[in-house]
This record gives sequence, structure tokens and C-alpha cells, in this order.
Amino acid sequence: FGNVGFIGYPVVASIFGHQAVFYAAVLNVVNTFAVFTIGTMLVIGGRGEYRFQKKVLWSTPMLAAYLAMLIVAFDIDDVPRVVSQSLTMIGAITVPAALLIIGSSLSHLSARTMMGNRTVYVTSLFRLGLLPMGLHFLFTALGCFSPLVVCINTIVIAMPVATYGTILC
Repeated sequence: FGNVGFIGYPVVASIFGHQAVFYAAVLNVVNTFAVFTIGTMLVIGGRGEYRFQKKVLWSTPMLAAYLAMLIVAFDIDDVPRVVSQSLTMIGAITVPAALLIIGSSLSHLSARTMMGNRTVYVTSLFRLGLLPMGLHFLFTALGCFSPLVVCINTIVIAMPVATYGTILC
């Protein structure tokens, strides 16, 4: 699952502007839902039976996406400074905090282990290159989405894998 929350939103904002983050948040609802359903099933593997839990729909990332949609839908732009400044500060720390978590997870591995093998490189090529390009061409061919939405979706899909394995464990 792509690292949309920590890396994807800043990348989308830098390429398409801050208004495009709304589209990325809407598109990320599906990704977040999949993380907390399919991702959980992948982590527990054969060690137990997975049942869908409604609380997935009310997880923190989903609530944030719902809130973003409401803010845009109701054109709310007069948020009190103390709230907007606090949220901006939290948003500014998310990428460095995520990198610290990843770094602490990787610090126990040798350089040889981190370099991976052929399977890692082939999987990365597929996940970061072929899959986003293929879906870009598919969504373009369908013609039912605006070019902006297709491009934002392609960027979101092309984000490198997130730390969800660590988070879910």
C-alpha cells in the first residue's frame, strides 16, 4: 500500500497545488480502507479468521479524509488560527516522524539485507513503475475521469510502500 499520507500528499501539492490534495484525499479513502481490511488479513495470515470491523470506517485516517471532504464541500476557509496553525505544525512533523520510525526499524538490518535480491527489484519495478503507468493508461482510456484526476491518481498509486507493515504489527 502506497505511502500516500506521509509522502503522497506533499508530492501532489507540490506538483498540482494545494487544491489537488482534496482529490488525493478522496482517492486515498479506498487505499486506507484496503489497508485496514486487506492489510490486516495479510498480516494475520493463516493464524486466525478475519472479520470486517465497522470501526475501520472510523479510523483516524478515514476520519481525516471525511473531514477534508466536508471542509471542501462546505467551502470552509475561516478556521480559527489556533486550530489551523496547530494542524499545520502536526502536518509538518509527519514526514520527519515517519522517517524516524522507518529508520529505527531499518537500523537493526545489515546493509546486505537492505539491498534485497532480484525479487525485490522486480517487485519494485512493477509496483512503482508498471502498475501506475498501466492504471494511468486504463483510466485515460476509460475517459470517465478528468485528466487532472487521472494524473493525481497516478501519483498516489506510484507512491512507495508505506510503513503499514510496522503499523499493523
